[in-house]
Amino acid sequence: MSNNDQNKETKILNVADYIKWIEILKPNNVKKFYRGQANKEWNIIAGAFRKDFSTTDEQNLLKQASLKLYKELSEYPYYLDKLAFLQHYGMPTRLLDVTFNPLVALFFACKTEIENDGIVYYGHKKTENETVAELTAKYLFKYNLYFFDDNISRFLSDEGGRITKEDFSEPIFIYPPINNPRIEHQSGAFFITPLTNDKTRTTDIDNKNTNMSLRNCFMNDVAVIPKTLKEKIINELSEYGIDEGSIFQTVPEKINSIIQENQRNPIKNISLEEDYQNKL
Repeated sequence: MSNNDQNKETKILNVADYIKWIEILKPNNVKKFYRGQANKEWNIIAGAFRKDFSTTDEQNLLKQASLKLYKELSEYPYYLDKLAFLQHYGMPTRLLDVTFNPLVALFFACKTEIENDGIVYYGHKKTENETVAELTAKYLFKYNLYFFDDNISRFLSDEGGRITKEDFSEPIFIYPPINNPRIEHQSGAFFITPLTNDKTRTTDIDNKNTNMSLRNCFMNDVAVIPKTLKEKIINELSEYGIDEGSIFQTVPEKINSIIQENQRNPIKNISLEEDYQNKL
């Protein structure tokens, strides 16, 4: 089922169009979150659940990371922080990135997939339950529990009856601690995909008609960026201070940003004598 079956699309021709779209989003005076995807046909789904990965992959990746990155992960006291760390460095996890900065979302919608139209989603309704989110990450890391089975009660019993299986039935919104420059500069946050029954692992999570679907966290009004305008909009965003260097905050991306800016706006080389004469 495509994410676009019931979308109300607004075509974006430039950054000014996009800002106008943001200004009319409902409801007013409510803090919204955004997600940009470079291909409008992609479903809204966390990396661990995409076609190239399976339950076994998620288990193996986290097991190997816990062994080979033990020192790095031990610096984080909470399991959610460990998961966010792995997500930050490119490991497919059950976290889905969102941002409170709509221009950052537009950047990600335009950055890649130049042969496909991009899309920006927004939302404002979110379930926040820090305890359930942390327990989800804990079960992944500590118990290798990736789906619910008949033994789930033995884990929940440790919580003294405060938490039930039903509390894990929908995505949970997470405000990550600002201990990472990339998350800070992207105004980032996450949804964590819920634990599911093994039989419904992919079907429920990828089905908009279920509570488990991340698509239900976003509204139907979307902004669509034509593939032919992606480069133009990326250039416009740089005028707003939104580029690889400002978003990713690593040396390679900052250097790449400098190179791209120089290609867009080359600085005329002048001799020292010319410079001296200009100052007279």
